[in-house]
Amino acid sequence: TDYVCSGGYCQATGLMKTVQPWVVEKIQQGMHMATTVPGGTLNRKYSFQGYPIAVGGKTGTAEYCDAIAEAKGRCLPGQWPSHAWTVAYAPFDDPEIIIIAFAYNAGEGGSVAAPIVKKVMDAYFDLKAVDTASGRTGP
Repeated sequence: TDYVCSGGYCQATGLMKTVQPWVVEKIQQGMHMATTVPGGTLNRKYSFQGYPIAVGGKTGTAEYCDAIAEAKGRCLPGQWPSHAWTVAYAPFDDPEIIIIAFAYNAGEGGSVAAPIVKKVMDAYFDLKAVDTASGRTGP
């Protein structure tokens, strides 16, 4: 949807915008690089470093100041508390699973939410391997 913004307020115009396929491809490449390039937020030993299946993903750390954090005196400039989140999907070229983890007031996405996503993905592919080995292919 297209938006028109003025004075800090945005309103939908009702018109749709088309995202060019090359833009989506660049985003996908970046999500894959996060799991494969040295220093990538998901290319760590507790996430997808050396993972046997190609993965795409993104981590995030969202600072916040809500009434609870404010009451505890935690909303200091440059030191706000943060939520951790990570999204990942696999296999990269033909996705069959997407996982999102969000951890309230937990810190950084790459160190807190990413290991959660990896454990869920490990379980998914482990169960899939058991099903395949037993001849089951569906629910």
